Amino acid sequence: MEQYDVFISYRRGNASDARIFQQFLEGKGLRVFLDVDSLGSGHFDKQILQHIDQCIDFLFIASPGSLDRCMNEGDWVRLEIAHALKTKKNVIPVLMEKFEWPKSIEDLPEEIRELQKNNAFTYSHIHWKIIQDKLIGHLTSMDFKSPDWDWAEIIRREPDDRIVTDKKLFKAILDTKYPWHVRAKKSGIEMLLVPSGEYKMGAVNTDEQATDAEKPDHRVQITKPFYLSQSQVTQAEYKQVMQGRCNSLFRGGNNDNPVENLSFTKCMKFVKRGGFRLPTEAEWEYACKAGLEDKPRYGEPDQIAWYKKNSNNSTSPVRTKTANPLGFYDMLGNVAEWCKDYYLSCAYEIWDPCDIARDPETTDEEFVREKLGLAYNEQDQKSDLRRNEEAPVEIDCLERTIRGGSYSDGEECCRASSRRGWKEDVDTPTVGFRVAKDIHDSSKK
Repeated sequence: MEQYDVFISYRRGNASDARIFQQFLEGKGLRVFLDVDSLGSGHFDKQILQHIDQCIDFLFIASPGSLDRCMNEGDWVRLEIAHALKTKKNVIPVLMEKFEWPKSIEDLPEEIRELQKNNAFTYSHIHWKIIQDKLIGHLTSMDFKSPDWDWAEIIRREPDDRIVTDKKLFKAILDTKYPWHVRAKKSGIEMLLVPSGEYKMGAVNTDEQATDAEKPDHRVQITKPFYLSQSQVTQAEYKQVMQGRCNSLFRGGNNDNPVENLSFTKCMKFVKRGGFRLPTEAEWEYACKAGLEDKPRYGEPDQIAWYKKNSNNSTSPVRTKTANPLGFYDMLGNVAEWCKDYYLSCAYEIWDPCDIARDPETTDEEFVREKLGLAYNEQDQKSDLRRNEEAPVEIDCLERTIRGGSYSDGEECCRASSRRGWKEDVDTPTVGFRVAKDIHDSSKK
């Protein structure tokens, strides 16, 4: 479905007026939905509402008598205005010459009475060129950035406040001026925007299930917004990119189950072919906590996760549990998720708890081998098994971090700060992944 910035609602008798606005706005680089030109095959009503959802600005051409038929429940102009108001679009009534509002607000259906309270724009054919800048000043979409992408299509530009329930994060997403909800064209993977921000990484002080690997908690800053897949990569999405190949244990004909039974190495083949990357531990936990940094999880386990107690020891279709306050599903449970970082149980001890770690990641293999070698030496010394401290232990296969817990784990593993390691070349049916994408990715894949 093609994406648009501005939706124009009008009566059939005002098609020529609607064309004037369409041509002007398109000349300013905006994508304008005008149903005469823009509707494809399929259900008319469904397409109309979807396009309103995707747009930022909604223009209603208010001509004399245009609101009279809105008293009919099935009137499409009424339905369009009501949906735009309900979804909190930037609704701009364009008042044509000789238009008059109803004498009483009661003369309008209840669901569109807010229309009269919106900041209207008065049109004049004679003074059109003079007042064009005033119209531009009414448009929110002129403030939004339109990245030069060919890897994704925009599903919705502004966040849905029924999904993004954290007000601070909602504002942060808007402030980026980037689309909130997109779909990768090659794989069909839907992704949500994660804004930059700061949070407390690690276990909360009151979390009795926390391990030493989750301590001490420390401040972390994510300095750049990025996209993260709304759910774990499904078997259907995996097959789409890998040309039908899928070695998941829990297939059973349900392509909506998360892909699993693949090592970090195999996971990276998908990531590279699809034009993505994996999230770092810090990014993953930031997206998982979604503003709730003083709680171990974003809801009750049975409501948000498939885990040992309710999974019947199997994966389940994604998006069948409650999403977190950023709109991400299955951040906890179903399958654990590979992250970009090597696993170090002592990773948090590296960061100064009095300082803010900016975009931390543990991805330097030489550094990790050194740390693991020193750690093993210290343990051996406690057991009176002396090693040469100048020669750290060689590790045949390093571990990568996995997050979120799985269908076979208890609730103690299904916490936002829970972290473990797994050998990067070993397949496991309890681990899958979700993908990330940088906004300024020069590959544009």
